[in-house]
Amino acid sequence: MKKYLIMLAAIVTVAAGCLALTSCGDDHHDIEDSYIAEDLDGIWYGDMQIDNFNWRGHYWDDIDVEWEFFHTNPYGGYGYETDYYPDGTCIKRQDRFTYTVVNGYINIRYDDYENTYARIYQYSLTGRRFNGQFVAYDNNWRDGKTYASFSLRRDY
Repeated sequence: MKKYLIMLAAIVTVAAGCLALTSCGDDHHDIEDSYIAEDLDGIWYGDMQIDNFNWRGHYWDDIDVEWEFFHTNPYGGYGYETDYYPDGTCIKRQDRFTYTVVNGYINIRYDDYENTYARIYQYSLTGRRFNGQFVAYDNNWRDGKTYASFSLRRDY
């Protein structure tokens, strides 16, 4: 009987140890998101190919873009976007935004436009290059309005 009690105590101890050392969070994503947010810091410029939908229908547009990211917290910060025509003429004033990195997605909320959001996904961020996909939304993440692909270089 003593042999069975010792074996049962060992099984309970191992099971309790497994439960105690199991984490419910996803620390890997948190660390990776923090690195991505930090790597974005700086000025990025290049071109963006935009696939737009509006009341007139569907059209393509090529613009030059400059994004400036200021890393102010572990998972994001704020920044500015300025869009230019290919000849260098400014299309619009600078738009301020806040951004957070969550599960590898870069989520943007534009300060000047109520309920306007964007998400950067399927991207590559290495050293001086930042390439990927961009989608802008109004009100919620289901009503995509503007899709774009971009290729940017870091400006040191």
